[in-house]
Amino acid sequence: MAADRHGDDIRAPSANGRPTYQRIHEVVLRRIAQGEYAVGDRVPTDEELMTEFGVSRFTARAALQLLVDDQVVRRFPGRGSFVVAAPDAVGQWACTTLDDVIDRSFPDTLRVLEAKSLPSGDDPDAAQALGLAGDEDMFRVLALRERGDAPYTCSEVFMPEDVARRLPADALQGSVPGQIIRLIEQYTRSSILKARQTASSAGADRTIAGLLQVPHGTPLLVLERTYYTRTGRALEHARIFCRPDRYRQTIEFQRQRSDRPVKDRTRARGVH
Repeated sequence: MAADRHGDDIRAPSANGRPTYQRIHEVVLRRIAQGEYAVGDRVPTDEELMTEFGVSRFTARAALQLLVDDQVVRRFPGRGSFVVAAPDAVGQWACTTLDDVIDRSFPDTLRVLEAKSLPSGDDPDAAQALGLAGDEDMFRVLALRERGDAPYTCSEVFMPEDVARRLPADALQGSVPGQIIRLIEQYTRSSILKARQTASSAGADRTIAGLLQVPHGTPLLVLERTYYTRTGRALEHARIFCRPDRYRQTIEFQRQRSDRPVKDRTRARGVH
């Protein structure tokens, strides 16, 4: 099996089932963020990625295309692909599928600050999103995502109590790579069919402000995201407070017409 120069085994089985090309993209993006490839430097070619990671040309090319979509790398015909912008504190991501929402919107490790059960009445909005009755308990995780020791999101992640009980005792302690919903899928043997996200804004309360290192009352982007199974059950509801100066998202909309092959791409940035 191929491993990158930092010791990451790219082709090893992944706990959250991410495609290999996404994992290669994250390795190269991390190298750019750490300055291994500076602005103006050429990034590895398709052939070099194929050799380093032991993958097909299709996989290598797909990984490079994600970097182009991130607007971090640009292809120059006949010359290669070059770094044109360093990732900012939290970067930019492009969303085209549900898997993109899960795996690419917040790629950094989640640092868990608190994980505990609480009555549904302590947060009626989260309980309602999960479809819980007033006498049911739920489980809440408070966590930060950081890059370069700079926090950019503070998340409250809620799940039904019976779902939390099916996770390993240490699964929600310390650092959690990727998204908690992937752990839920893995250990409950469930499959997420859809997610519903609402974007709004709110002033940071004293707790969130302290964790995100901003003044009390600072306007934050708030993403509320609920994941549903094929049967319509909500397995997770996340309330994500984002520093807008450190996080942004790019969403691509593509029109599909059955009567003629016309594509219309619209790029949206920021809050929608």
